[in-house]
Amino acid sequence: PEHPSSSARFINGLWFTSLLLSLTAAFLCILVKQWLDEYIARTRASSQNPKHWSRRRAFYFRALDDWGVEVIISALPVLLHASLFLFFAGMTVLLWPLSRVLAVWLCGLGGTVALLYCASLCLP
Repeated sequence: PEHPSSSARFINGLWFTSLLLSLTAAFLCILVKQWLDEYIARTRASSQNPKHWSRRRAFYFRALDDWGVEVIISALPVLLHASLFLFFAGMTVLLWPLSRVLAVWLCGLGGTVALLYCASLCLP
């Protein structure tokens, strides 16, 4: 059987890694939404008195904190950004030998989008 070229393996590696990162981000989004929905439902449930309610709320909030939900939520955009970067890198590697004009155009367009994104992070 014919073996795929090293560039084909590299491109597939980039794309499958991109796919894995984006699917992981989607999975974590669903998980976090379920956790937060459960947290909201439990903290909004009626209680015998305000003291019992505040203890229950603090208990569930501490559980979210112990599980690192804030860190997971902060990691979601990073996963998606890495996924997009890897996808565009794979597309550029694929297109470079086929059409340099198109590859350069996409690099320029991707670079412009990346600059606009970085600028939006720096602006208030």
